[in-house]
Amino acid sequence: ERVYVEPPRELEPDHTKVWYLKKALNGLKEASLRFQQFLFEILTQKLDFGQSTACPTLLYNKNSEVRIVVHVDDPLSTGKNKEASNLFDVLGQWLTVRVSPAMNDVSSTIYLGCRYWRLEDTFIEAPAENYIKGIVEAAGVEDLKPVVSPGVSESAKDDGESLSVGSERHHI
Repeated sequence: ERVYVEPPRELEPDHTKVWYLKKALNGLKEASLRFQQFLFEILTQKLDFGQSTACPTLLYNKNSEVRIVVHVDDPLSTGKNKEASNLFDVLGQWLTVRVSPAMNDVSSTIYLGCRYWRLEDTFIEAPAENYIKGIVEAAGVEDLKPVVSPGVSESAKDDGESLSVGSERHHI
């Protein structure tokens, strides 16, 4: 997509010229994709990360336990605190990085509609409170009944109704 913009008045007071943008402009559809490509190029070519074939937004460092998932320009990393912190320090050579505090066994963080906890060497992901409910309401399908999952046996059903597993059956 070719994009032309008017230069600032201080640089072109008589408005006789326009500029052709060679780089993506923030706010354009293409800008997010270009940034993600730029970030992945740094991670894979300069920092020795591999890209998952099953989940292309997941990258892993071949020499450490650091994993990073990227949605557009929002990365979330896991690994030992020192190694993950070092990753963002090194990324600072190429871009401006703002790092949130590391998660611990008391705190959690919400990222893309999921809540994440860190417990010892374990990383837990769960849908954030009311996230699924919000999606159902936005789609206008609150009155629909759930269907039986293929993995649920017929004997698990209740009087022909679909088996519904509520939050009271799951604990973190």
